[in-house]
Amino acid sequence: MDSGTEFVSDKNQVAQALDILAAQYPNRVIVSKQGGNYQTLEDAITFINTQSPSSSNQFVIELLPGTYQENPLTLPPFTTIQGFGSRSVIEAANANADLITLASNTSVDNVTLVGVTNASNYLVNFSSTAPGAATIPRIFMNTASNGINVVSTVATFRVTIGSVLAFNMTGSIITVDDNARVTLPNFIVLGNGTTTVGLHQKGSGEYVAFNVRCDECDIGLRTEGTGTVSVSQLQAESSNIPISQEALTPIKLSGGNFDIRKDEFTDLSLVEGFFINELETENQLKVLSELSVGSQVLGRESVFGEGDSTSENLLAWTDNAAENNKVDVTEDLKFNEGTTTATFQNNAVGEIIYIGSDAIDSGSNPMQFL
Repeated sequence: MDSGTEFVSDKNQVAQALDILAAQYPNRVIVSKQGGNYQTLEDAITFINTQSPSSSNQFVIELLPGTYQENPLTLPPFTTIQGFGSRSVIEAANANADLITLASNTSVDNVTLVGVTNASNYLVNFSSTAPGAATIPRIFMNTASNGINVVSTVATFRVTIGSVLAFNMTGSIITVDDNARVTLPNFIVLGNGTTTVGLHQKGSGEYVAFNVRCDECDIGLRTEGTGTVSVSQLQAESSNIPISQEALTPIKLSGGNFDIRKDEFTDLSLVEGFFINELETENQLKVLSELSVGSQVLGRESVFGEGDSTSENLLAWTDNAAENNKVDVTEDLKFNEGTTTATFQNNAVGEIIYIGSDAIDSGSNPMQFL
């Protein structure tokens, strides 16, 4: 009996503390199953809508740890949902509708979103009819079809997504569509190996992404529109198709670890970056931009030994996709100083060329492509 009494007492103390905190910060609405202002996000949002939120009257919803099964939510402008990472879970009560709809001057930070399984809906849908901006500093997504969609019907709408961790997803993790521009500093997704798309570009939507890792995705980066995509440090070697350019999309790549399959590109002349593609002769490489390996402290070596650099540590393989047969062609590579091509012996028709290096740094670690 004593332990039960202590539990009730502790719970009451938590509720009293939450009530005091809520009273001290009138624009900080606390959602908790143990007290505070409201027990559901829906009720908190209903209250905020009656308070005419504005740039001088902004609101923060503190989502305390717990699992909150919510109906489709539309966040008012000048409102932020602030959670506690994996401990603040928003679960879709309706798996066939968008979970949270956001517009300009809204933010969702440090929460976990789950449960939207319909292929036409999203965990987060940014939908704007006017120019504006919004942010998602940190977000976790799990067990759903599509993650985040950003689109605007008229003027440019900008969204900064600070850090994304997604797994058990079957559709597109982040989609950028017409008149939208997404900046993405850190992105990690573990796909299902068959249907997951990491970054999905449509229409005039634009991406600027850094440190993108797409593991076990069907497609790491998929483009279907005319908006520019810039990706730095793309890691997609374990995806079935690292990059699929399905329209005349300008793509700028800088570093990373992935394979180029020329049959997945509509127009390679629109692609710039540190990588190599095969020419139609199937035994010749063309450098679209200088590919180098090394460290910025110790220096770099270029594929073609341009300037003072060397290619002596370069490794290369071809892969006949039809026969799944990798062939080491390192010894056959012939580099021509000052040119943009190299040749290698390849009797079979291959679709993929792998480039690596056995160079190591002072700590005996393999040097990465820069």
